[in-house]
Amino acid sequence: MRIKYRLLFACLLLLALAFVGGGRKVSAVEAQYDALEKRDPFVPLIGRGGVLLHVFDPSGYQIEGIIYDQIDGSLALINGEFYREGEKVKEAVVKKIHTDRVIIAETNDEITLWLNPDTQNGGNSNAKKI
Repeated sequence: MRIKYRLLFACLLLLALAFVGGGRKVSAVEAQYDALEKRDPFVPLIGRGGVLLHVFDPSGYQIEGIIYDQIDGSLALINGEFYREGEKVKEAVVKKIHTDRVIIAETNDEITLWLNPDTQNGGNSNAKKI
């Protein structure tokens, strides 16, 4: 009779431990980061030997090229798309295209996007004009 009670007690104890957490399986949840068109903070800006890998433009506008034509109208390559003066880029409007820079107007600010950031403002890729 004692053996039955001990066996029953041992089974109940094992069953209780299984429910309390001893038998739970924990699985890892994979998370994905969505940068929402902003710089991914998990990607380094500086590589081995202090080499700058990528220059981040905080305005969100990256000028990649300018086709300057006084007669037929100039084109600016911004964020992979061509724009003429007066056209809308995201929330801004292209005001003026120069040979070395593009001026865009965003709400109440004018932003100058320099084709070569080293030519103006000590290397800043854009300068806000107030």
